[in-house]
Amino acid sequence: MNWEEIRKKIYYVDDDYIRDVISFHLQDGAWDSIYKHISNNTLFHIKDDMNLEKNSDAIITIFLKDFPLLRWYLNNEKILEMDIDARFVNSESVHLSICKFFTDISNLLSNDIYIVDDIIREHPLVLMEFIPMKTPKVLKHIKYLDM
Repeated sequence: MNWEEIRKKIYYVDDDYIRDVISFHLQDGAWDSIYKHISNNTLFHIKDDMNLEKNSDAIITIFLKDFPLLRWYLNNEKILEMDIDARFVNSESVHLSICKFFTDISNLLSNDIYIVDDIIREHPLVLMEFIPMKTPKVLKHIKYLDM
């Protein structure tokens, strides 16, 4: 797929500009691994008084390419919940940064990660998947996430 097709399929902003990112069945210590990764590889914003081990319902904003592209929701230690703000994905370069970030996290955790259209739906439509040790894939066929 070329950039324009990817932009229209994943980063559309006509009805909603948030794309959900999800991964299930995280191992113990996954949040610490993710936190160390973002600490070493990105700019991020976090409240000074936040304790990763004791905090739930906190949000970390992650900057890629100088944009606040990702938000990480610390709600459940067994689930990776993030979202992408599609308004800032205005070039292939930004898209490739997102791909690298989630490929690295998928490999780090040995977990599949999915970008979906709307996690609130009973069966969200998978737009892109990151499988450990594989190239990220924008889905051309219809695939729904079973929750």
